[in-house]
Amino acid sequence: MFWDLYQHSQIRSNSQHADKALRAAERTAKQTESMHEKLESKIESLALTCQAMFEMLEARGGFTKEMLAEKMEEIDLRDGKLDGRMSPAKKSCVRCGRRTLKTRSNCLYCGGDCEPE
Repeated sequence: MFWDLYQHSQIRSNSQHADKALRAAERTAKQTESMHEKLESKIESLALTCQAMFEMLEARGGFTKEMLAEKMEEIDLRDGKLDGRMSPAKKSCVRCGRRTLKTRSNCLYCGGDCEPE
């Protein structure tokens, strides 16, 4: 009898924990969805801005899509990889050789001075 009471209390407790976890997961899912929608909106806005700027340059300055593609490839290759992404420039630490963002003047790992690559 005591064992049955104990088991029922454990089941009830675990059920409450599961309900809390479910509510937390639902909140996280809603927050993630909201963040996803905001990011999509920003991307669409940036794409529209880029398209408008390019069309203005093309109409007024004689720029072509080929010129744009060449410039995009040049910028893409600045980090040494043709991957369709623009990676931040890096610096190398003089002391330990690790790489860090160009905005840092000293190494995040050892505190040494960083030199641009």
